[in-house]
Amino acid sequence: LLIEGYKEQKQIEGYKIQLFSGRSRMEAVKVKSSFHSKYGESESADIVYQQPNFKIRVGNYRDRLAANKWLEIYKIDFPSSFIVKDVIKIDQKR
Repeated sequence: LLIEGYKEQKQIEGYKIQLFSGRSRMEAVKVKSSFHSKYGESESADIVYQQPNFKIRVGNYRDRLAANKWLEIYKIDFPSSFIVKDVIKIDQKR
């Protein structure tokens, strides 16, 4: 019952990787398009506005270990990226 309840919510607490944080929306859009050009559309990149900053967050990782693996890859192109706790979307296929 608990698992079914979580599936109905379609969101749980997990981890994302933050690539950028700044006050310029244009800069955030540039980082997002740069990410998609390097890594494709397979990984979702979201622009989050938390006043006064725009943030680019990618991924939906259930555990920190999986997020850390991808962080090492993304740090090559985005050296200031780091892991943040966030609400993630549940993959309904599982």
